[in-house]
Amino acid sequence: MGVGKRIWLLLLALVLCLSLPSCKAQSQPYRIFVIARPGNADFYRVVRSGALTAGRQNNVEIQYYEPEKDEDCSRRVKWIDEAVEKGIDAIVLADSKNEKLHQAVERAKRAGVVMVAVDAAENDSLYACSTGTDHFAAGRELGMHLDAYRRTPKNTRVGLLTGRENAAAVEQRRAGFEQAIKELGGIEVSWTETCDDGVQAYQRMKEHLEIGDVDVVVSLSMETSLGAAQAVKALSSSLPLLGFYGSTQEVTYLEEGLIREAVVQNPFAMGYLSVDAAVRCLEGKPVEKWISANYILVNPDNIFEEENQGLVFPFLRDGD
Repeated sequence: MGVGKRIWLLLLALVLCLSLPSCKAQSQPYRIFVIARPGNADFYRVVRSGALTAGRQNNVEIQYYEPEKDEDCSRRVKWIDEAVEKGIDAIVLADSKNEKLHQAVERAKRAGVVMVAVDAAENDSLYACSTGTDHFAAGRELGMHLDAYRRTPKNTRVGLLTGRENAAAVEQRRAGFEQAIKELGGIEVSWTETCDDGVQAYQRMKEHLEIGDVDVVVSLSMETSLGAAQAVKALSSSLPLLGFYGSTQEVTYLEEGLIREAVVQNPFAMGYLSVDAAVRCLEGKPVEKWISANYILVNPDNIFEEENQGLVFPFLRDGD
């Protein structure tokens, strides 16, 4: 083989290598944007911690963004477009069902950006991978615990609080909850309130507590759980409240018994698994379309048990 031909073959091999994700990973760190959803700073603070930990372990650069408000998704759209302009390798996004946001996701995908959904309600074909809680299972498990709060075997009246925050997830929880009460039997949903935020949940809960029209209340969002607990405390009520945990304030309410049962999600795992999945996509490795982060159900008796500490009291790692 001539010298010239060998040189051309070596150049061809070099070009092919540089085009492969694994070769890029060795030459320079991947850059990943992590973009949160507004409305729950405590929750996404821990998502951020998980993402940064995965970034360090995979030797990738993480840039984290969290809008204070973003009702029309314009801030997240702007950050996605900026990521494309900067040549960012992947975006981990807390999605909202918004057409403009999804158009931005499609633009990023066409530009070759790997898109991964974090805190997702379900497997979304728009993304290479989605990570989140099995909300149907969580809603069903919370609903099954109503059996312990029956006042009569055949007719237990339940009030249901739902929120607009992360509406897709709340709908999944509601479907699971409805499956549970169907299985249990003898449980009637007397009223349902859909609230914009915790303040409205507080007002609605207070009104129903003053009437005394149910035996137990189930809240399917973090914000409404917090608002409802505040109403229970304000009126010194003993009405059982079951909900979803997502705020450090709720630890106090669980300790005091204002919230009797709460589903605790794993935001650290969501952040970590999302970044790890993005890296594996960039490296050309197989990735599951849906990755479920675990959750637990806590109450005043088990909240301080060692196996629950990591989720109830998540801590920020050094360097976050």
